[in-house]
Amino acid sequence: MFPDFGWMDVKSLKYIIDASVTRHVLKRFEAVGMDVVHVLDLQGESPMKDREINLISIREDRIVMTKDYDFVESFMQSKRPYKLLFISSDDEAQWRAVFLTHFDAIQEHFMNADLVEIGKDGLVFH
Repeated sequence: MFPDFGWMDVKSLKYIIDASVTRHVLKRFEAVGMDVVHVLDLQGESPMKDREINLISIREDRIVMTKDYDFVESFMQSKRPYKLLFISSDDEAQWRAVFLTHFDAIQEHFMNADLVEIGKDGLVFH
């Protein structure tokens, strides 16, 4: 479960979770009432392309949560997706712990900026 953030409304951010991130994360978000979708629930018979995910992100003001570096390159070149939560750590337990522990800092950052990275050493704000 997410910690209590007091003044923050955990529901204020919307996410689209890329196929590179497990559905387990989706269930955690939904448990606290966050507006979140996983691309595996949106795609048809063929995998959803990054550009399609970017379009949804921009159209619906959704933060893309991904482990796919292609999104970082796209963001740096063309400011797509809308906002980006990039996970560079391969240790799922570690990055999930960082995400939960620092959720308030991540949300605060996304109010004024567009890119947060969860790495093996913690958060990096770009």
